[in-house]
Amino acid sequence: MDGSLKNVRVNRSLDLVSWEAAAKLVHQWEASGTFDQEVSLAEACQSFMDDVEVRLRAATVKKYRVLTRQLLDHFGNPLLSTIKTDDLRKLRTTWTDNSLSASKKLERLRSFFKFCADSDWIRTNPARAVKAAPVVEPPPCHSPTRSWIDYSTQCDDFRFSVLLHVLLNTGLRISDAIQLGPSKVHNGKLYLRTAKTSTPVWLPLPPHL
Repeated sequence: MDGSLKNVRVNRSLDLVSWEAAAKLVHQWEASGTFDQEVSLAEACQSFMDDVEVRLRAATVKKYRVLTRQLLDHFGNPLLSTIKTDDLRKLRTTWTDNSLSASKKLERLRSFFKFCADSDWIRTNPARAVKAAPVVEPPPCHSPTRSWIDYSTQCDDFRFSVLLHVLLNTGLRISDAIQLGPSKVHNGKLYLRTAKTSTPVWLPLPPHL
């Protein structure tokens, strides 16, 4: 860019390859009357990941890593301030997740841009106005299928048969069920902290377990 802003000579590289992104940036400078050094999307993603890695569990960090990689794949590496709400709506249309997963991903997107706004890299959170698609709940499953019940009773591997019975009778995640042992059972109830959220849970067990 070679020009002036409020009678101040400006001669600097914008480090952008898109004319549209460059025009947005210059327009923002003209509106605000400043041209402070701005943060790129890649720099914001790296700072955000550095922060979440020390605060959140590994499974959640992995989801945020997927999100930031998708942001960079979709937008490249523009200045963060050039990404607007409509750009994020267009990004949302590229997601192939089911409605519930897409809703959760949108929550993570809002968290990322809130972090950026709280860091004073952008003035407002452009993801806040992006609406989630309606969540379509799967039909409830009231009982396990006959084939799984039959398999659990005919399985030759005793440990695997016990695992199947636990899964069928408690609804636990596999990651939680494989951590169980006799010390987790008290007065016919199963106590554990879930692997995903660390939430304490008490579950009544049927007599045969």
